[in-house]
Amino acid sequence: MKTTHLSFATCGAVTCLWVLFLSLAGCSKNEQPTPEAGKPKQGHATGKVTDSQGNPIAGAKILLDNTMLYASYINATTGDDGTYSIKMPTGAYGIWKAYATITREYHGKTYTMDLHPDKTDSFNEEGAERSFTWKLTGKKPEDEFFYYGGSIRIGPAVGSIIPDNKNIVVIIEPDGPLIDGTIGEMLTIPYGDVKWQDPVEIKEIPIGRYKAIAVYHDEMGDYLLRLRNLETEGIFEEVLTFGFEPESRWGYDNTVSLEFHE
Repeated sequence: MKTTHLSFATCGAVTCLWVLFLSLAGCSKNEQPTPEAGKPKQGHATGKVTDSQGNPIAGAKILLDNTMLYASYINATTGDDGTYSIKMPTGAYGIWKAYATITREYHGKTYTMDLHPDKTDSFNEEGAERSFTWKLTGKKPEDEFFYYGGSIRIGPAVGSIIPDNKNIVVIIEPDGPLIDGTIGEMLTIPYGDVKWQDPVEIKEIPIGRYKAIAVYHDEMGDYLLRLRNLETEGIFEEVLTFGFEPESRWGYDNTVSLEFHE
């Protein structure tokens, strides 16, 4: 605010007070009220998309889905700063939910991945703030059977004398950066681990390219099994390099199918 300097020595007290009043009134007339913190922009869905380190993601796709009207959608794309703003139709019927996805090229394949919302509740035309994070692991909200990570479907090859996975440990090591550019870690996954509860599926593996070995333990000791990738119909190898398929031949997304043999 501009400061008004007055001197009672050069003007009458009443005159100076009147000038001061007009000056302050003129200043306050141009001031705009500050929006209430945390309150969404009226009639808009707004938010920001970031990666796991908090960096903004440009080009993420935002979808508003009307939960009452069939096939009623509004789409938007985040800007360079990762933010978006969607104006909802005035007087729109029903309520809305927000979703977001990101598409990335990785080792010659195109992956489209769901982003994690900070809130999952629906909202009306009054507006809402919904932000999203790119997560490589964790359960997806509203469906406990789906995860952000990839899955390894694994089982014995035809002719293998090992009937199941119960005495197997799978060890995988990242072969370069993960899909989001971060550095992954080596994972040792025995059957029965939190990631390997299903007899034929290892879950929650960050999308990346990996080197894998499988170790079998019995009363005679430990020895390496040979692995092969059913997606590529490759040969059996003691150390297998693999990546996840955005869509496998069996209809699964972000999976790889491996089989083992002695």
